[in-house]
Amino acid sequence: MAKLIRRLRRYGDAISAFEESEAYSRRAEDTAQALGTMVNRGLAIQEGGDLKAAATVLKRCRDEAKRRGHLREYIMAVEALGNIAWHRGRLDDAETHYRDGLAVAKKQGINDSQVEIAVNLASLLQKRGRTKQALTLLERFAPQFNDTMEAHVCHEVLAGLYCANGNLEAAKDHWELGKSAALAIGNRDYVAICSANLADVYVEKKEFSAAEGELETALTNEPDPELQVPLLVQLFRVELALKNEARAQELFQQVNSIADAKSFHDVIVDIHMHLGNFEWRGHRESKLNALKAYLVAVVQTISHLGYEATPKVVSNIVLNLTNPHNAPTETEFNSLLADLRKELPTPTSQNQKAHQLIMWPFETASRLLPFIGDQKRFEEELRKSARDRVFA
Repeated sequence: MAKLIRRLRRYGDAISAFEESEAYSRRAEDTAQALGTMVNRGLAIQEGGDLKAAATVLKRCRDEAKRRGHLREYIMAVEALGNIAWHRGRLDDAETHYRDGLAVAKKQGINDSQVEIAVNLASLLQKRGRTKQALTLLERFAPQFNDTMEAHVCHEVLAGLYCANGNLEAAKDHWELGKSAALAIGNRDYVAICSANLADVYVEKKEFSAAEGELETALTNEPDPELQVPLLVQLFRVELALKNEARAQELFQQVNSIADAKSFHDVIVDIHMHLGNFEWRGHRESKLNALKAYLVAVVQTISHLGYEATPKVVSNIVLNLTNPHNAPTETEFNSLLADLRKELPTPTSQNQKAHQLIMWPFETASRLLPFIGDQKRFEEELRKSARDRVFA
């Protein structure tokens, strides 16, 4: 009953129920049961937000379990202490707890605990930048994943480590296994997570139809509208790659509607940059659409993301506009700029500075176009432009 109350997030009631159950077990002299309940009480206190009190309970449980030789309960308490230390930002302490629990579990042959702690420790090592060490640790437990209750989590973490270490095929295999395990138990969150990651793998391999299918699966299983946004952006990019322009247009409107309502200005910038990059590869009308999309990205960046975000956006625009594979002639580009200026208010003494600022990447590209064939001169002119007073 106490566990059910805890799952309902009624933490105060759950703590009281665990205390009552623990007292009953102690009267019955069932110490192992009392210690297991004590761990659950500590977890309920942690989930209620009092990490310090939770750590106090779990340390008492750990010490008593060690003293009385109840090593499974000792391992449970040590792992929980590792989780709390991580949440409190004490990563060295967290690693010490996990390694302690893993060593005892291995010595005692408690396999399920070994896998669970190994996943936590590997995730911690990855967070600390030690991805090779994390992969070496976790991959030896892979044969045991499907014997656990959270095989989907195990496969997902291992897949991420393979990906971080450059082995996309192994990553793909484990995200597939993670998705299958999540489907088997009806865990839609992890179906969405694994499918989204599989889509990234397929995009990397330029298998866009497969990526499209995975993103549709992820969207079907992700109920949170805000978490759907990056999936919709990725699907938009995939539809562009597949030249499904009608579907891409639908997604563009959908993402912009959500982003505008939620003030996700970074998303508005991102999707307009993607649209600009795609349209710039086309004919004149398409190139003009690209400039308009880039213009929106610049205005949104300056207006809402701040000047610190501006250099990255404008430099990407300049470099894409001057990419030799897609660059127009100087005459064509000047004609495009003339049409783009028609989208803006007439420059006045009041808006002149703002006008210069938002037009900077386009004017800079115009100045750089004559030097596309001369890499040295191009770089010199680019450095000069980056130092000019408007950009600074």
